Amino acid sequence: MQNLAKVSILSEFSNACRLDLEISDTGMTKELEKQTLAAISEVSSKGSTRDKTKFSFNGVDKAKNRYIYTVIKTYLDDNPGITINDFPKKFIVKKSTILDKKIREFQNSIFFRKFFL
Repeated sequence: MQNLAKVSILSEFSNACRLDLEISDTGMTKELEKQTLAAISEVSSKGSTRDKTKFSFNGVDKAKNRYIYTVIKTYLDDNPGITINDFPKKFIVKKSTILDKKIREFQNSIFFRKFFL
């Protein structure tokens, strides 16, 4: 409940800032504020909805992002001659246009070139 009071105060402050900075001509209605606080209260009462699943690699449990990083890094360390064009062929099992686009974006990213090549 204490957090809900903080959110309410922040909401009022945010509303005043929006008006002061002329981001909006009208303030947030009481009904909208009530709905927002109810939604925040409902979410916070359920606890975290974040997926905290751990995956094991070489006997060590890791969060998803660290697991994926470790798998890719291990593969690249074990296969130093792999090219950027060969890399996706080794990992992608099911093709999709969204996945292909994300792979191309990742391959062209500074992160990929900095850490994996």
